[in-house]
Amino acid sequence: MESRLRLLRNLCIILGLFLWLGQPGRVSGENKRAFLADYVQVCYNLNNGLFSDEANCVLQSSDGFIWVASYAGLQRYDGQNFQLMLDNNGRAVSRTRKLFEDSVHRLWIGTNNNGIYVNENGIISKYRQVDSASVRAFAEDQEGRIYVGTSEGVG
Repeated sequence: MESRLRLLRNLCIILGLFLWLGQPGRVSGENKRAFLADYVQVCYNLNNGLFSDEANCVLQSSDGFIWVASYAGLQRYDGQNFQLMLDNNGRAVSRTRKLFEDSVHRLWIGTNNNGIYVNENGIISKYRQVDSASVRAFAEDQEGRIYVGTSEGVG
């Protein structure tokens, strides 16, 4: 029995090697450079528009904006400029840690000990205060309920 299992394992390894080596889509070093030549890499930081040198979370929303969560605040990138986002009271949404877009295109913003915000139709408002908790994750169920994972549990 043990020899059959060993034989089966070895056949699987050999078959896997044949499949891997025979992949037609593998890109050689020269072709890879040509493929990547069409792309531009830009590192954003304090020197060229970003409001912070760190990013806790990056998300592209369905409307095409790039959102950056950082301890300096929530930032939105439109392809040209970064904008520090303010809530409906005119205050910066600071200590942002996690971003999530739900099925109806609301942007959920989790902070580090500063509550949960939601951007709905371009208006950012505080959804709930989460005292002494850091938002670590968002999830949505099939009925559209939003769950928030914090350093103190799920709510």
